[in-house]
Amino acid sequence: MTDMKNAPCAFRRATDHNRMRAPGAMALGAIIAAAPAAAQTSLPAVNLGDSTFQDGVAGPGRMVQVSVSRQSADRFRDEFGDVQTAPRRVRSTAILVQASWLSERRVLGAWWGAEVILPVVHVDLDLGSSPSQSALAAGDLFVSPILLQWPQTTLLGRPYWQRLNINATLPTGDYGSNRLSVGANAWRFNPHYAFTWEAHDDWELSGRLHYLWTSRNDEPPASA
Repeated sequence: MTDMKNAPCAFRRATDHNRMRAPGAMALGAIIAAAPAAAQTSLPAVNLGDSTFQDGVAGPGRMVQVSVSRQSADRFRDEFGDVQTAPRRVRSTAILVQASWLSERRVLGAWWGAEVILPVVHVDLDLGSSPSQSALAAGDLFVSPILLQWPQTTLLGRPYWQRLNINATLPTGDYGSNRLSVGANAWRFNPHYAFTWEAHDDWELSGRLHYLWTSRNDEPPASA
């Protein structure tokens, strides 16, 4: 049920008759948090894309998915659009292991389920003015104890699917204020509502509405 090109999620067949499109979606979170101070990245640790077609479609079943995401950058700009001298290079590879489950139990008319995503990230950072740094460690754990998937309904006479994912990211990843880290050292609460509207037999519209709350990092990177 999610973007995991990074894939957090595409529901795959779980049994011969039950189909589940992967619910979660977090993938860049670990990568973005990997070198926030040194690389001066400011993107939020939230799924920014990569969701599959028919993202809101799912049904009771189980899914285990392993996804790989590779990010590379050789040029960085400041707020004025000027090229910065540092960092000179950032390379990151994330492997995300996702386990999702939807039961037959109904809550508010929806199937209730849960999911967990654990990222393992390798980051290589070249600041130019100092030796290159690298890190290989587990990132922050993404958990969703409340995953509500509603059965198909209709909108303007066409099939409509929807899902509510109430999830949090725990500060369990490797972190240190004076070194390159994979974890963000902060709690994140990021519920989202996903939907798919099959407006025509040949095309559909899928989207997600997010809310993101992040706690304070009381030990920020020294460079910040």
